[in-house]
Amino acid sequence: MKKYVLVGTGSRGQGMFVRGLHKDGLDEKYAKITGLFDINNTRCRAVYDGMPNKDGVTVYTDFDEMLE
Repeated sequence: MKKYVLVGTGSRGQGMFVRGLHKDGLDEKYAKITGLFDINNTRCRAVYDGMPNKDGVTVYTDFDEMLE
């Protein structure tokens, strides 16, 4: 399984990746979002709160910290 950090939690990030991976359980089989980052922390938190499976997902507020 591949692990990803989503950078940019706007409508495209939400629709194509967050919802797309959770559809039909793809997040459990092939790819999992393990982190979220956006310069708009409020939007990032809202996406996190709306995720059906938050296990192991970290919300980052610092881009360099996320890269580490």
